[in-house]
Amino acid sequence: MQTQFWSVPSQSVFGVDGPKTPIPSSAWRWADCRAVPYPGAPDPTRICLKNGFDPSLLYEMVFTAKDPLVLGVGYAATRDVISFFHHAFADENGTANPIAGGTSKVLIIGASQSGALIRSGIHLGFNEDESGRQVVDGAWQQIDGRQLYLNVRFALPNVDGTLYMAGHEAPVWWADYPNKARHLPPAGMLDRCRATHTCPQILETFGAEEFWDLIESPDLIGTTADADIPLPANVYRYYYPGVTHGGGSGGFTYDPNPPPASGCTLPANPNPESDTNDALQDDFIAFIMNGTPMPPSTYPKLHPAHELVPPTQTATGFPTIPGFPFLGVYNPLLKYDFGPRFDYRIRRASSQSSRRSSTRCCRPMS
Repeated sequence: MQTQFWSVPSQSVFGVDGPKTPIPSSAWRWADCRAVPYPGAPDPTRICLKNGFDPSLLYEMVFTAKDPLVLGVGYAATRDVISFFHHAFADENGTANPIAGGTSKVLIIGASQSGALIRSGIHLGFNEDESGRQVVDGAWQQIDGRQLYLNVRFALPNVDGTLYMAGHEAPVWWADYPNKARHLPPAGMLDRCRATHTCPQILETFGAEEFWDLIESPDLIGTTADADIPLPANVYRYYYPGVTHGGGSGGFTYDPNPPPASGCTLPANPNPESDTNDALQDDFIAFIMNGTPMPPSTYPKLHPAHELVPPTQTATGFPTIPGFPFLGVYNPLLKYDFGPRFDYRIRRASSQSSRRSSTRCCRPMS
């Protein structure tokens, strides 16, 4: 494929570009211009533009790449090291397990990106080791609504719900449920571990920010937002209303004109998650170790309470505050087309072409 390079004056949150202006090959180089003027010092990882970059424009490039890193090996590495400490007395070279015989149960905890690693690892069957044994007994994935786009060529290991950042192609719900936007039959993130009887007990916690930024709603109501997806018996879900990603530090000093948080329009939210996390951690450990029942799951639903609503100011109940406007939808759910050879059930790519269309999504009421 011939390399194509162009500038774009605007782009909507749905990925719709303004008019593209092609940049001829004579006007740029694969080079570093930070210390050496155009054509710069040759560098295959940087672009040097003859007249410099205009910060008011977007720049896009299409090119053929090669030799992708095998990033999906991280799932296997995580599985193997946990299984070693959980089950083995020594490795194949005779190196002793320093905690051999001292581990009865294993709990894995991950927040945000590492929480996505846990979700995708379970979905892809990595809670079963090479000897067919269960790896972890409990899995707590915090503040994440997506899967990790890692086990593919040219993977993008981040999980931010931004334009071009994949993560909702495979199921993001635990129970078997159809991906209606893609017309796919029922499937869920527990399919593989159920087949091998290696599913862990699962604790899932998230807050308001994950709805707006990490596109949480499909986890609860699918890709068409028309029904609540039931939780399997081994999944316990808890929602923290009115919090930022991971929660705030707690406590605040009243200020009638609070300054905005760094890089933001609104002030920082001090509402914490830490106290509830501490309580749930005690509950989860007691459940895994002794079978003490977990508290009932608590999270927003479509029915019957209508706690999930369209992301408008009226529907969410966001107040009118001078100087603090309602900013609307931050991240819509986008349906990417990776070509006919892409398996969306397990997110295995053999085509890197992509097209976009939008589907509905919801946000919790204030």
